[in-house]
Amino acid sequence: MAFNFSGLLDALRSHPLDGSGDVRHTYAHLDTDNISLVSHAHGRLRREERAINTLELQAAVKHGRKERANPGRDGSQRWRYTHKGVVYITDLTSRHEITSWRLDAVEEDSSPAVEIDDNLSVSSHTVLVVDHSGSMRKPDVPGYTSRTAAVYDCLVREFVEPQMKVVGAGDAVVSLIEMSDGARLVINRHPIDDNLIDLLKLLGDGYAKSHGNYLPALDKVLELFRIDNARKLFLLFLSDGAPSDHNFLECAHGVQVWQPDLLNAKMHRSGRPSLRACGNDSNSKCRQAVKERVQKDCLERLTKLGDMLGRDRVYVGTIAFGPPGDDYQVLQAMAKRLPQGSFQKLGLSVDSLKTAFSSLTSDLTTMRTEMGGTTPLTLRKNRFQETSYHRNLREESLMDDLIDQTSGWDIYRKDEIKKHKYDMQQRRLVEVPLTRGAEGVAVFHYWFSQGVERLVYKCTEIKDYEERGGLKFSSKFGEHLVAKESKHEDFLTTKFQETFCKTQGEAERL
Repeated sequence: MAFNFSGLLDALRSHPLDGSGDVRHTYAHLDTDNISLVSHAHGRLRREERAINTLELQAAVKHGRKERANPGRDGSQRWRYTHKGVVYITDLTSRHEITSWRLDAVEEDSSPAVEIDDNLSVSSHTVLVVDHSGSMRKPDVPGYTSRTAAVYDCLVREFVEPQMKVVGAGDAVVSLIEMSDGARLVINRHPIDDNLIDLLKLLGDGYAKSHGNYLPALDKVLELFRIDNARKLFLLFLSDGAPSDHNFLECAHGVQVWQPDLLNAKMHRSGRPSLRACGNDSNSKCRQAVKERVQKDCLERLTKLGDMLGRDRVYVGTIAFGPPGDDYQVLQAMAKRLPQGSFQKLGLSVDSLKTAFSSLTSDLTTMRTEMGGTTPLTLRKNRFQETSYHRNLREESLMDDLIDQTSGWDIYRKDEIKKHKYDMQQRRLVEVPLTRGAEGVAVFHYWFSQGVERLVYKCTEIKDYEERGGLKFSSKFGEHLVAKESKHEDFLTTKFQETFCKTQGEAERL
């Protein structure tokens, strides 16, 4: 089905079908209702669901902000147009409609540009609920301007980046809900990639405000998961305190017992206004009952989630990232509601937060592997056999400045290698020279330490290079270095090293 093809031939003469140029200039001379729009069944269905008319899409193409969108599943390029609260995704020619949605009355520039692929078929879907209440602005996490900044930085480094290294991560998606008075879906089913990292970094600079109400956030989770076809679903729920939903709820007698009593203007000994009194019962009992009702409602929503999707299909992880003396009973109970769950109480330690996300990442990776969503990693052969001979050789190498091939070193002349450094502005590895005076690099053949993903070797630049009798000799030069390589055959790629160098570069800037 097509709409209003008048003027199309003139437009195509000045706008090639490869997507080059700016289609807005091409259509500048056309009336809005004459802009070409080729509609398809999926796009029409989405417009009907979201009450978007064709004229709004045509206006987006003519007047809206144009950006590259996420590519299609087949790798085809797409455009994203944003105009007056409507987001419109097209093919490369800007003619064929892919999908569209409204920004829910949120200002265009108040949140990152998030693409939604309604056709995406995935193995796993992780929904992150992050507390966005006013207390998250507090600058009480060492090294960060706010609790919010710490959370999003750790999400990037300990949750998303490790998932990007998992074989098969491309079939997993992430959504994110900000929790305050209401719940706001800011990322919807986004693939785990570099664009997701950029979005999370932008959110780390956000301004948290108001209360942290659990119930709207859980309702949004139910709404998001209701039509999900992913084989495995993960809910990670992070807050720095107990739910605030009780503040505006009425007790059984119709009184908002957690609201200040402004009419009587009585002051509590703490210096704050006294709370409203319930004349029908004990005030403390009514207030406690309201809080218990909030917890009951939270747990009922998780029960509904399990009933709706399958109790063994959903994993629930809750994280308490706030003062250790605060009440986290609801978070703890939520984690126990379904068979697969965990609760972690961290205080305000960023190291504990990193460990928590790293642990959850490991759990998610394991579960995705077990269900077939990823391919198990293959350890490299002949990399883990160390004998006393190797240990003695390594210790001797520390005491000797002279290097040769018989003492356990692999030596590379400068014309045999290239040195690269990750450039944070260009966002790629760029070639750089060796240290002035260096004639090459030497790497000790046997590793001395290992982490989860890499083996670590001694390394040094060298000088005074010479060959004698078919053997290479040299001496150590410059600072002591370390060399790292992947423990797994799956990551013997430049991409793996580039991600590592990028992380190291970002760490140097902090």
